[in-house]
Amino acid sequence: MTKEEKRQYDKRYREIHKEQRDKQKKQYYQTHKEDRKRYNQQYRKAHKEQINEQGRQYYYTYKEKIIQYHKQYYKTHKKKWEQYNKINSEQRYKTTKQWQKVHPGYNKKYQKSEKGKETRRRVYAKRKGLSLIPLNKPRNGWVFHHLDRVYGIYIPEEEHRKIHHSVLKNYGMDEMNAVAWNYRGE
Repeated sequence: MTKEEKRQYDKRYREIHKEQRDKQKKQYYQTHKEDRKRYNQQYRKAHKEQINEQGRQYYYTYKEKIIQYHKQYYKTHKKKWEQYNKINSEQRYKTTKQWQKVHPGYNKKYQKSEKGKETRRRVYAKRKGLSLIPLNKPRNGWVFHHLDRVYGIYIPEEEHRKIHHSVLKNYGMDEMNAVAWNYRGE
């Protein structure tokens, strides 16, 4: 029997005995549930970086599909989530308070860290309908100035405070952008 014949035979066998094989798999998974759980936990600990990298690669490869799927899922399950949130809001509040008691000061430490500050900036910008796409690299003591709702430049904080401006109200932006544009190459 050649390799190709063996492959065809195996394929036919799997098709014919599909139900039987599925039943055996299900039975195996049920009887070895704890062993599989323990093995998976150990594997995830040992290969954490590799798993994270695979997840990132998958996300970047299928980013548009994933985003589209989540939007569609949200639309179709919106009422269900609203109902769930209404029912479980009290329980979530209690568990959050309990977690905060067990981990005092965690949020304060996180908010003061660089990652926490960056997260806070992104959340604030998103809430205001702004993006954080920089045209230059940040430096110590420099802040992000929005040229428009999408792009921005890191400039020294003193320069940023000299001219009163608002990208949301389009107030003082021409003068501020002229100053900020000088820092785009630094």
